[in-house]
Amino acid sequence: TGHQEAHKSLSFVDKIVYLPFDFSWIWKYYFKLLKPSVTCFVETDFWYHFLKFAKKAGSQNLIISGKVSEKSSRRLNKLTVFSKRLFSNVDHLLIQTQDYADRFESIGIDKGKIHVTGNLKLSQKPNVVPDNEIQKWKESFQIDDNDLVITIASTHHPEEKMLLAEIIKLKKKFSIKVLLAPRHPDRFLEVYHDILSITKNVQILSKINAKTVKQTQVFVIDRMGFLPVCFELSRYAIVAGSYISRIGGHNVLEPLLYNTPSLFGPFMQTQKELK
Repeated sequence: TGHQEAHKSLSFVDKIVYLPFDFSWIWKYYFKLLKPSVTCFVETDFWYHFLKFAKKAGSQNLIISGKVSEKSSRRLNKLTVFSKRLFSNVDHLLIQTQDYADRFESIGIDKGKIHVTGNLKLSQKPNVVPDNEIQKWKESFQIDDNDLVITIASTHHPEEKMLLAEIIKLKKKFSIKVLLAPRHPDRFLEVYHDILSITKNVQILSKINAKTVKQTQVFVIDRMGFLPVCFELSRYAIVAGSYISRIGGHNVLEPLLYNTPSLFGPFMQTQKELK
């Protein structure tokens, strides 16, 4: 999914490739060819052989908007020899918060490499959607001025049924339309069938039936990069990943870029600074 989205959204880059497995012989060969000047890892996932052979090839290795969970830091603290070798190949760690910086420091990383620079999400800018496109989608969804339109973004199982069961209760007072975007594309059809157990008034974006769209209450958004349109159309947005403890929240600031109030659940442990 990420590979497809990169080709779609990053037309200005020179090359988009899959990341191979982290085997030493692969990276030894690749970096002899690539010879990067700078290599950036964003947030998490630190690959030992990748970093090692990038460094040997002359690269400055950076971790940008870095973070490490309590669980991961405990694990890295138990593997101090490996951890020190891993991060010895990193030149600078640009970390989201002081809490994350303290965890990196506790692993034994040189304090001089660690810099608290903030969360990259705070620098995000809106993807401007032309007014005529917004109007086109408003007509496609048959949204009236008196409709209460709510986007539920980045859901995980079982958040869809959990949230919709409550929202649909509002239909006694409001004319409701919900634009629901699951976090992972492989769940689009699964989510559609789950919602059918709550309401039959549900459609998938790519298969909208114009004859029944007026009475449709829930649209499953099976299209990447469509959230800006959803936020522009909505009176409220609910950012999921925050109603189940194993995820810990997603970017609750994104709807605000489109002047749409953002609601979220109690589990925001991985995005504390965005609360």
